[in-house]
Amino acid sequence: MRRAFILGLVCGSFLGRAPAAERVETLDLRAVEGNVVAISADKVELLVDGKAQPLPLADVESVAFRECEDLMARPALTVVRTAAGDLLAAEQVSVSDGNLRFTSPVIGPVELPLSAVSWVYLPAPGQTPGAVLKRAAEVTPPQNKALDMVIVDHGKEWAGVAGVLVAFAGDKITFRLGEEDKQIETRLVKAIRLATPPATASAAGRLTCTDGSEVLFRSLKLEGEALSLQTGWGRPVHIPRKSAASVAFLSQRATPLSTLGPAEATEYGFFDTKFPHRMNRAVDGGPIRIGGRAHASGVGMNSFTSLTWKLDGQYKTFVAVAGIDDAVRPLGNATLTFLADGKELGKPLTLTGKDAPQDLRLDLGGAKTFTVRVDFGPDNLPVGDHVDLGSARLLK
Repeated sequence: MRRAFILGLVCGSFLGRAPAAERVETLDLRAVEGNVVAISADKVELLVDGKAQPLPLADVESVAFRECEDLMARPALTVVRTAAGDLLAAEQVSVSDGNLRFTSPVIGPVELPLSAVSWVYLPAPGQTPGAVLKRAAEVTPPQNKALDMVIVDHGKEWAGVAGVLVAFAGDKITFRLGEEDKQIETRLVKAIRLATPPATASAAGRLTCTDGSEVLFRSLKLEGEALSLQTGWGRPVHIPRKSAASVAFLSQRATPLSTLGPAEATEYGFFDTKFPHRMNRAVDGGPIRIGGRAHASGVGMNSFTSLTWKLDGQYKTFVAVAGIDDAVRPLGNATLTFLADGKELGKPLTLTGKDAPQDLRLDLGGAKTFTVRVDFGPDNLPVGDHVDLGSARLLK
C-alpha cells in the first residue's frame, strides 16, 4: 500500500519567468540543475552543460521549473477543492444538473460532477481563500453526512446551513432545505461544503501551476512545450510548460517525516511566548524557507523542543536540510541533536542564522524510535531559534 506524501512545492512570489536552470531533486536530496527536456514513465531527462543526463523516475522526488503564486493568498479568488485533493483557481463558476462548471486559467473549461467536489471557497473582495478555509473549518458540519452545507456570513459569526446544493448562477445559490428550494445571495456565502467522501484512488503525484493551482495526476508526460496529465477525476488535460511551476512525485521508498506525527512531544516556551512545533510550516506559521529555498514538507521547531517518532524498524535513512528559518535570520543560535533508540547519531549540530543550511543524511539502521531535539545554542538564549528541518523524510 502506498504511503501518504506531501504534494507540490511551497510557492514563493510569482516571477512570471523560468529560472536560469531548472532543478530536479532526488529522494536523498541530491539536486541536479539543467534543462528538463522530457519526463516519461520511467525517467526524467535533462541537459546539463549540453550533455544528456537521464535520472530514473523512481529516484526523483520533484522537478522545479519556476516559482509560482500562493493560490490561497490571492484576495477575492474563488477556489475549488476536489474530493481527490486538487486545488483549482476558478472563474465563471456555475452549478446545474448535478455538475459544477468553471474556467481554470491554466486548464481551461472544467466540468465536474458534484460527487467529485469537496469545497468551493468564495472569498469577498479583500478576503483570501486561505482565510475562508481557516474560518470555514471552525463551522460544525451537519450530523447527516449525506447533506451539503453552505457557510453564510452573519456578520460577527459564520453559520452552516445543511441541505442539498441545487444550482449556482451569478448572484444566487439555490439550496434545498427539506422539501423546499431556497435562494441565497452569493455575496453572503463564504464557502460550500459538498457531502463528498475523500477519493481513495492513489495518485502518482501533483503538478503545481504558476497560478498556484495544484492538480493531482495518475500519469504525467512532458514532451516539448506541453505536459499531458491523466487527472484524479479521470479527465486528461494538457498544460503548457510555461504554466508549470513544479512536479512532485509519489514514492513508495520515502515517507515525509511530517506525515507520521510524533508519538511524544516536549516543548517549553520563553516566558509567555510559545512556539509549538509545526508540520510543513516554520514555527511562526510561515513557509519553511532556508537559505533562500522553500520546502513544501518538513518540521518547524523552537528551542526547547523534543519530538520522538515511532518507526518500528521500517526505515534505513533520514535525510533533511537543517537551518535557521530565513524569516528570523541573521538571528538564531540553537543546537540540534538526533537520537535513534535513545542513542545520539553523531555529534550535535550548532545552527546559527549566519550559517548556510546543512544537508543531513543519518543512518537509522532500522531503529524503533527517532528523536529530534532542539536546545539553546552557545548563547543560551531562545532569540530567533526558529529551526527548520526542510524536506525531512525517511527512506526505506
